[in-house]
Amino acid sequence: MSYIELSTENKGSQGNAPPKNPECEEFKTNISGDNLILKNTELFNGMSYADLLREWLIWLHSDSPTYRGYRGEICYLHGNISYYYDSQTNIRKQAEKFENKARNTDDKIFRGDIIFSDTPIFVPLINSIYSVNETLPYEGRTLESIADCLFICRRDMHEGGPMWFTIQKKGCPEINLKNKACYVETPSFKMTVTKNSPLRDYFEMPIAPGEHDTVTTGYIAMIKNLPAGEYRLRYGGIGRGGYFTDAVHDFIVKLVEKKEEVGKRNFKVEHSDSGYDEFKPPSLEDKLEPMYNKPKARQSKPQPKQS
Repeated sequence: MSYIELSTENKGSQGNAPPKNPECEEFKTNISGDNLILKNTELFNGMSYADLLREWLIWLHSDSPTYRGYRGEICYLHGNISYYYDSQTNIRKQAEKFENKARNTDDKIFRGDIIFSDTPIFVPLINSIYSVNETLPYEGRTLESIADCLFICRRDMHEGGPMWFTIQKKGCPEINLKNKACYVETPSFKMTVTKNSPLRDYFEMPIAPGEHDTVTTGYIAMIKNLPAGEYRLRYGGIGRGGYFTDAVHDFIVKLVEKKEEVGKRNFKVEHSDSGYDEFKPPSLEDKLEPMYNKPKARQSKPQPKQS
């Protein structure tokens, strides 16, 4: 299975490199600079990269690890979480080679996300997660403290293999962003794994429902916003012991024009010739209006006059 290339229509007649496009050059300058990707020392809505990594992990083990498109919501991504027990060897294996959220050449189905130009995208290239009382899968040793967990997490990251992180705007060359990824460690925290978590059985090692004293490390990046258009992200890495994660994810980014009125947003499609139906979000005011109807004031009974 292969996915559609985003830059084929811009290639020369003999398959040469596409001519330089001012729009592509402007995007390359912006994404390679300091404007669109969160820096390691920068905060996002008061949260550091360590905070964001912790919140991502809690989200990943929740009942609904999906992007819902709410205003101000972070679009969290993840790699190919597809492990299962081989019935012949009883060894954990990956069912899929990569997390495919792109259009394939055979079915043309859009598998990605439609987001807005002020939507942040959290990209985990590769990470390591361990909890107290967890047993190491290949060593048989039980981790008895957060210090044990942190040691194994650091070892996984520092003894791993290559990583990759690229972005491609439709009609433009692919851009390597690996140097924008940050190495991050979280403090220990309580991670809640819900009973209805749809992913908990598909991690490299399944984890039981409940609360776990956890720590995680990883190489991550967060794109703060993207201009309107179509994009593809490719990210992943090779960890210690042959662990492998890879993902490809398509995005349609809609332009958001902010009006002067507080709480109002106007949506429009910048590339109307893209072949997609125009996205018209439901009216938030219509949905919330019944909740904010003011109750009628109580009518106090007239008091009899005192004689």
